Amino acid sequence: MSGPIDLRLTVLVAIDQNRRYMSKLTPPIDNLRSRSWQLLPYTLLGTILFAWVSSAHLNPYFSAYLVLLAAQLGTVGIYLLMARLKKSKKN
Repeated sequence: MSGPIDLRLTVLVAIDQNRRYMSKLTPPIDNLRSRSWQLLPYTLLGTILFAWVSSAHLNPYFSAYLVLLAAQLGTVGIYLLMARLKKSKKN
């Protein structure tokens, strides 16, 4: 009769060890919330560019070029601004 009991105990120990291991892997909720806020400027940039190009009646090739150029410049600008804000926040 000790066979099934030992098996159950082994399974329970394995589950407990797995739970402890997984709790170390999952990031805290606050970290996830702060990271999701970091995507907000890029989302706003995309929305503004889409609305701007949709409202202008331009040649499709020129509007695609304009979107790519503005998206690149905006992404680099947001990246540099966030780096500067993070640097000033540490000081």
